[in-house]
Amino acid sequence: MADAGPEVSTLPRMPALSPEEALKSLHPAPGLAVSLAAAEPQVMDPVSMSFDARGALYVVEMRDYSERRAEQLSRVRRLMDNNGDGVFETSETVMEGLAWATSVLCWQEAVYVAATPDIWRLRDADGDGLMEEREVIFTGFGDGMGRLNVQALVNSLASGPDGRIYGATAPNGGLIRRPGTPEGQGISVRGRDFSFDPKTLNFRAEPGGGQFGLTFDRWGRRFVCSNSHHLQWIAPVREGGWLPVPETLVDIALDGPAAPVFRISPDEPWRVMRTNWRASGLVPGLVEGNGRASGYFTSASGVHIWRNDAIIADCGSNLVHRKQFRETLDGPVAERPASERDREFLASTDTWFRPVGFTTGPDGALYIADMCREYIEHPDSLPLNLKAKMDLNSGNDRGRIWRVRPEPASGSPAGAVAALSAAAGPLPLLREIVDTPDSERPARWKGWWEAVRDSPSGRTARTLLASLRNEEEATAFYKRCSIDLPMPQALDLAARLKIRTPAGLKEPVSRLAEETGGASADRLKALELLARSEPEKLLVLATDKKECDAVRLLAVSQVPQAAEALLPHWEALPAGLRSAVVTALGSRSGGPALLLGKIQAGLLTAGDIPPAMAAAWRSGSGAEVKKLAAELLPASPPDRTAVIALRQAALTLPGDAAKGAAVFEQRCSVCHRDGEAGHAVGPDRASFSNKGKPLLLLAILDPDREVAPQYARTTLTLKDGSVAAGITLEESPEIVRLMQPGGQAMQAPRDGIARISRDAGSLMPMGVEEGLTDQELADLLAWLVR
Repeated sequence: MADAGPEVSTLPRMPALSPEEALKSLHPAPGLAVSLAAAEPQVMDPVSMSFDARGALYVVEMRDYSERRAEQLSRVRRLMDNNGDGVFETSETVMEGLAWATSVLCWQEAVYVAATPDIWRLRDADGDGLMEEREVIFTGFGDGMGRLNVQALVNSLASGPDGRIYGATAPNGGLIRRPGTPEGQGISVRGRDFSFDPKTLNFRAEPGGGQFGLTFDRWGRRFVCSNSHHLQWIAPVREGGWLPVPETLVDIALDGPAAPVFRISPDEPWRVMRTNWRASGLVPGLVEGNGRASGYFTSASGVHIWRNDAIIADCGSNLVHRKQFRETLDGPVAERPASERDREFLASTDTWFRPVGFTTGPDGALYIADMCREYIEHPDSLPLNLKAKMDLNSGNDRGRIWRVRPEPASGSPAGAVAALSAAAGPLPLLREIVDTPDSERPARWKGWWEAVRDSPSGRTARTLLASLRNEEEATAFYKRCSIDLPMPQALDLAARLKIRTPAGLKEPVSRLAEETGGASADRLKALELLARSEPEKLLVLATDKKECDAVRLLAVSQVPQAAEALLPHWEALPAGLRSAVVTALGSRSGGPALLLGKIQAGLLTAGDIPPAMAAAWRSGSGAEVKKLAAELLPASPPDRTAVIALRQAALTLPGDAAKGAAVFEQRCSVCHRDGEAGHAVGPDRASFSNKGKPLLLLAILDPDREVAPQYARTTLTLKDGSVAAGITLEESPEIVRLMQPGGQAMQAPRDGIARISRDAGSLMPMGVEEGLTDQELADLLAWLVR
């Protein structure tokens, strides 16, 4: 539940516009024409649309958004354009009594409707289009959620290139089953999307993870979007089993996930008020855009491919955005058209313009579903005193559908179709790497590797390596591909393959290992090989006082005994290395008892144990660990108010970015990447530059204050009593995979997990600032915002 926030005496409101006035408020890009296709009372609160084979438009109306689910006000309507002029003259209700319906798809002779927890199939028995035959074909979306998130519902049913119907699961997840299947059985889609065969109703989980919006391009590539990740590609992978596969959910916008947008409507007073409260610490919550209320993607709420371009709605900013694709070796990237560098595809001066979904009509025009609401916002994100002044139902009797088409013979980019090869399609090499049968792959390894090893982001190279099935195959890959490679490249390949030291690299690996204190890229790769061939040598280096922290961190991640060996040196360890040691020990059998014993002995303090790990020990470990944890660990994290007040001096001191780089490497690189250095567990350093020093200092000192959902903490309590905390990478009916500090991927089988807990806290430990002077904090801030 949201905090109350300061008292609000009055809250100015924006008046609604008539359909005719709203049309005048729309500003399309040059070469586009916009017209009104439908408005209230024919349509209200449209969120999804689909044309059938006869040209009728089926529309889902989510009239019970955002807090009226119990009233079941959602419905499906059928609109008809009787004379083909692009205006719908008639509208009739096809189905009503639904709760929070979000998607409709006409496919062959049926209409599919998503309304959590169900997917319905409707059929027309007598040809009148009213779909008298109705059945729930799948249920279970949202299972396991104590309270459904209205902005995380199953959505965006779409026909795929393989004849299956795909959909976005969104964060509510679920355990999906056919009606009649006992609860507790089914297919888990948490962190995944899904597809099903409309003929056989075969259901399967699919890679994915968007929030609201899913679409395919002409080559069958799938794209999704989320609030602050406005365009993501579901990249193909081939899971061999020896190495982890790259992330399948890839942000492809060159201007960033939360890219700038050119809003022309005024900022709503409530949004400005809440942003100011958050920035000043009066209420908790994400402070985005360096404290600006708008000007960047925060509400991406629908994606659609139209004329080979990606069209994305930002309902919070009252606009529609466009991206054009450019192909690279690693996959598509997306950028604004040249004519829209400083404007949007479509924007409105009306704050009630709420685009949330699209479809392409039989006439080739783009149709936009506009909820036409005064407020679009998650109710739980509103401070209570502010919410009390807002009518969240305002506009649920309104709705518009807009029709966008290129102006005749405009010659503008809006009328152009991107020049892509229709024959081979994009990414032929990546598709070859993913699709080639096992028996034919070894002969192609060397050619593939030479083509992709220097790919721009390295993604295609990682995809190739992830297709290898075992160490024997990885070793064979190395032998084929390392011929004639210079030593640094051969060393890099062997380290990436995670194989034992090849014969030809034993001498350079031994030589590099002896360069005590060095942290060159070649030395760290050599030590990775040493960990697999002669782990005892890396264990010795871990406790050598002359060694650098990067080597000791590597040892903790690669050699099981290294974490315990470093405990006697605890006082000298930096915060990042301490966190890695605790994570390593806490996630293995016997580790919790060992760490609690060190707290009893005074070597460690309660503050050294992450709050999520401590909570798991108190509630889900063995009896002795539970007893000790209850005695030694506080039930809640300490109040950081005094620390925040004490360290404000860091904001007044001039910072030295060069010195801050060293602090970043020591304290932050265990979970944050900066260029090629560090580990991509939390946000990349580059994403910090627009947040400003005050917000960054607050995040350092009080990491649990605001945590983006994708970085929220998951804690696994295993049946052997050990505990692992990290960021969820993947969940399936068989396994749960976490990313832990230090970039360690940890995988646990479902049958070995006693308890899974999720909270909104950060994986970043409290006390990262301990041992740093105010000047060193100022230097770190200078580096982060450079």
